[in-house]
Amino acid sequence: MEIGIIGLPQTGKKTLFSLLTEGTLKANAPRQKGKKDPGIGISIVYDERLYRLAKIYNPQKVIPATIKYILLPKLSKNSEENRVVFRSITTADAICQVVRAFDDDRIFHIDGSIDPARDIDYVESELLLSDLIFTEARIERIEKEVKHRNDPVMKRELEIMERILEQLNNEVPLRLVKFTDDDKKIINAYPYLTKKNMLIVLNVGEDDLNSNKLITQLEKKFSGKGMYFVQASCKIEIELSEIEDKEEKKAFLQELGIKHSALEKVTQMSYKALGLLSFFTIGKDEVRAWTIRNNTLAPQAGGVVHSDIERGFIRAEHMRIEDLLEFGSEAKVKESGKLSLKGRDYIVEDGDVLNFLFN
Repeated sequence: MEIGIIGLPQTGKKTLFSLLTEGTLKANAPRQKGKKDPGIGISIVYDERLYRLAKIYNPQKVIPATIKYILLPKLSKNSEENRVVFRSITTADAICQVVRAFDDDRIFHIDGSIDPARDIDYVESELLLSDLIFTEARIERIEKEVKHRNDPVMKRELEIMERILEQLNNEVPLRLVKFTDDDKKIINAYPYLTKKNMLIVLNVGEDDLNSNKLITQLEKKFSGKGMYFVQASCKIEIELSEIEDKEEKKAFLQELGIKHSALEKVTQMSYKALGLLSFFTIGKDEVRAWTIRNNTLAPQAGGVVHSDIERGFIRAEHMRIEDLLEFGSEAKVKESGKLSLKGRDYIVEDGDVLNFLFN
């Protein structure tokens, strides 16, 4: 699963990317001067439940879930340049916009002032414009095709594209538009950006880290827009990343009144924006978190572990992670009557602990 990170200049997006991926940008080939190539990195999904499971089993390996992040070059006030940048995230599953919400006279803002709502609106309008230009070009091409041959498939596509055009002209992102499965078969191959869910990371100053005022205002303003909000302070996260001692890091967080690192919140909210969940497999050799989409059936979840499991699926032994952590062992969960068997029609839920039985 991929998330494309975008933002205006001096928002902290490169810092956030480096923090999320632990500096994997450095491992990529150096960018050529003047060339707008994306950076690519893998981030661990922070999940406290996984490490609590590891304490019970003391396995040889603990393997967390991961997300791929793509860092795009900075956006500008030139729409044509921005459309070139956007090409790198047409295959991404969601978009993360980093928005500056901190004051610092030493760091310039492209508009000369700090206004997160304005910046969110601007980037959204650029994404809408990109989709609009593609749609208009596609409609023009289909209309020429329809004139030359009576193709019902092309006519159907033209109807869909005209409906899309209407929505975009009304500034409605496509993630809010309901499409049938047949519609999706037609448009899924197209590079629509506003069809992707949007994660907004507010890069705030230290003084605002424990305040919900800004995020509450923005959630209200953009309610119903298919956006997910989280706030972080890249400055604080850099200081945290430089502390190697776990107890010292914990004390630093407590001093700031923070229960969880903002990076944990970002990766968890990324999961939400992508429509993902985690289930777990356990054992002395390995405790692991697996990533699947919401509403995935048990055989398909098993297929993520190994294709043989999906093909030969019989059933799955099922526990809730909360029960396993509470009772401390599989045997005690079974004694409590909270271990069950799930069949082919079971929809896996976040926090399930599964042991697959298969031919």
